[in-house]
Amino acid sequence: MIKKSKKIDGVFTIHHDSYNDDRGVISEVYRFNEIHQYLGYTPLQATHTRSLPGVLRGLHAQAWSRIVYPVNGEILNVLVDTREYSMTFGKVETFLINDVHRYSIYVPSFVANGYVVLGKNSVDYLYFLDQYYEEKYNK
Repeated sequence: MIKKSKKIDGVFTIHHDSYNDDRGVISEVYRFNEIHQYLGYTPLQATHTRSLPGVLRGLHAQAWSRIVYPVNGEILNVLVDTREYSMTFGKVETFLINDVHRYSIYVPSFVANGYVVLGKNSVDYLYFLDQYYEEKYNK
């Protein structure tokens, strides 16, 4: 299920089917056809980060749209609309994502994204980008 943000224009949360049993859990991250049909979004690259407890990943507002998905653990994810032309310019939205409430967030171009790892466990975090990463953007 895809839900539109109430605070920042163009941001959506993507809620997944998840199945738990005595072996563990299996979760859908997204269905390409639904994402493409609903958002017109086509991922071209997937990137993985692992952050240690207490790590703060600063706000980054890139030229690409992305779906972000924390695979495990608990984070506070923060978005800030940095698009001067946007009706929601300067608005902030936070998302608490953990093993009980896990979902993805669609973050449009030039909306800053960052997170802090809460608790005592590392967090694996996936980015699905609609453009290929280039080193020149990391300067």
